[in-house]
Amino acid sequence: MVADVWRGLPLADRCADLLLDVFAPRNAADFRRVLTPQGRLLIVWPTQRHLQELVKALDLLTVDEAKEERLHRTLASQFTLVSTSLYEEQLALTLPEIALLARMGPSAHHLTQADLSPGRLAERLADQAAECRARTDLTAETDLTAAPDFRKQKPLSAQTDGATPALRCSVTVSVTLAEYAPAGER
Repeated sequence: MVADVWRGLPLADRCADLLLDVFAPRNAADFRRVLTPQGRLLIVWPTQRHLQELVKALDLLTVDEAKEERLHRTLASQFTLVSTSLYEEQLALTLPEIALLARMGPSAHHLTQADLSPGRLAERLADQAAECRARTDLTAETDLTAAPDFRKQKPLSAQTDGATPALRCSVTVSVTLAEYAPAGER
């Protein structure tokens, strides 16, 4: 279900065993209202390393270094922290995939379609290409001119029109997953 958390979840009291909040606002009182006494709240939020390779080049918003502390504090009246774990992975992304990723976060409100076009992305990421190459993270793999949909891109080996291959750059996905129990329950 997707809902506006500030208008209240359209759920009955104590009806949910699990709530999952991923990169979204949190309404602790309403979350507590809909969870069963044994229920769990799972929250996923980005760490400061999340998308670090793209932050400067694309002028993406950064993660506040006090985010985790602030999050725990805002939930403390309704929930008890059970556990946290860090998840990190390197993804080798094409320019269309980077554009999709940038559109999924809060930075999307500050970027235009033109900012996320393959040509503009290539231009903006060119400054970081040397750094990527130094880490051997940048490779020529697909032809961006073949189709705007990255799922339809043809492999470099299939190119016949002399088009410039797209670049793949390693991007860090870094998130924290926290499990909370309703306060007073375990």
